[in-house]
Amino acid sequence: MVNKAEFKKKNILIAIIVLLIVGVSIFIMSSVLKPKQKSRAAIELKGENKTAESSQKEPDTLDHLKISKIGVDAKVVPVGITKEGNMDVPASIYDVGWYTKGAKPGTKGTAVFAGHLDSASGEAGVFANLNKLAVGDIIKFVKPDGKETSFKVTKTKVYGSTDKPSEVFKSTSGTHLNLITCTGSWDKNKSQYDKRLVVFTDLVN
Repeated sequence: MVNKAEFKKKNILIAIIVLLIVGVSIFIMSSVLKPKQKSRAAIELKGENKTAESSQKEPDTLDHLKISKIGVDAKVVPVGITKEGNMDVPASIYDVGWYTKGAKPGTKGTAVFAGHLDSASGEAGVFANLNKLAVGDIIKFVKPDGKETSFKVTKTKVYGSTDKPSEVFKSTSGTHLNLITCTGSWDKNKSQYDKRLVVFTDLVN
């Protein structure tokens, strides 16, 4: 006959082994399913001014960017330049960043907006569907007083993450609004996407 004390010890030992197995299994599964960490950088194309100026402070009143075709209605926040000389990005994946070293939206020259493709956990950012825009599509820049300025898409172009295309940030004539986000393949070594999508637009009113 099995001694009660011995039987109790065996049960405790079995319980400990089961708990250890469950714990190891949970650890392995969490490591496998953990989402890849993605860079929050929306754009690394070089701006015209190399002076570092990170601008995350929001003004009392905010402009908005509306793109009906892809369901965008986002607030526009000012952003400057990082210490590396790149265009900065908004803190939130839901906001659009206006590059303050460029033209003001709706004025002569080129205004540049950047938005996130996604978050570190894979959540869709404000420009997740920017690649669906085509020539002729309309986007609207809306001031706090409700006044709208419309722009028409003229072309889309993909660049390498370290390219320095001056056409994105400046123009010799006209009024433009260019939109930038990440695209391409995920580079594990650099923790970022290897391409940048730029949508070029011209003023229509």
